[in-house]
Amino acid sequence: MTATTGAANAAVTLTATSVTSVYTSNVTTADLHKTNDPTKELDDVKVTPQIIKGSLKDGANAAVPVEFFAYCVDIFQSSGPTTFNVVSLADYLGGNATKLNRITALIAAEGASEGKLHDAAVQLAVWELINETLTTPDIDKYTTYTSEKYYDWWSHSWKYRQVATTPPQFWADGVKNGSGVLANTDSFLSAAVADAGKPTPGLNLYVAKSNTKQDFLFWTITPPAVPEPATWAMMLMGFGSIGYAMRAKRGKSVVSFA
Repeated sequence: MTATTGAANAAVTLTATSVTSVYTSNVTTADLHKTNDPTKELDDVKVTPQIIKGSLKDGANAAVPVEFFAYCVDIFQSSGPTTFNVVSLADYLGGNATKLNRITALIAAEGASEGKLHDAAVQLAVWELINETLTTPDIDKYTTYTSEKYYDWWSHSWKYRQVATTPPQFWADGVKNGSGVLANTDSFLSAAVADAGKPTPGLNLYVAKSNTKQDFLFWTITPPAVPEPATWAMMLMGFGSIGYAMRAKRGKSVVSFA
């Protein structure tokens, strides 16, 4: 499958008939703050990946029924069924190599579903890497302090005081049902920065995007030594408990081709 731009490339669409949360009981929630452009403040956002069911159509090829695990990349829309356009993550990010390499490293290391708290931390890390404008990603609020000179009328002298300033950024707080999630998120982010740009053979990242519903990140793993050009039916999607590189400790994939 080729989800790239250009007139010569056939459109890839994903028609989702069902979009549901992976976790529905005692779901981790958080307050999200985006003070860079555009600005957004959201309270008690469910921090959980999604299961999307529907059919995927690659150009003139017949549609393939699919069910897959995905992370949200869009905090500005609500989730729900619709027809998505599928593009490469590189195109979705407008060629931002830094974000691309960091998200790729994150998914390569932590994309496999390992439970509610782990997956919540990965979801927050995805949002942080997508939305952050500061040089170093950090899910916590970053505050700087500067010295300000002022005149103290009581002592009739000039003094200095520390003034807090908050540069435009993205952060999360107010976490509920998520003990340790913020710390794990920062750990995943640090590893993603350290591993950014390292080879991830066979890992292909895509975004299903829509103007009316949340955009979702998903990926495929191209098996080695495939004798013919890989098609959707020949690829293994790296969702759920299969994870990147199909690590032996993982269980079966949640992906199905009906």
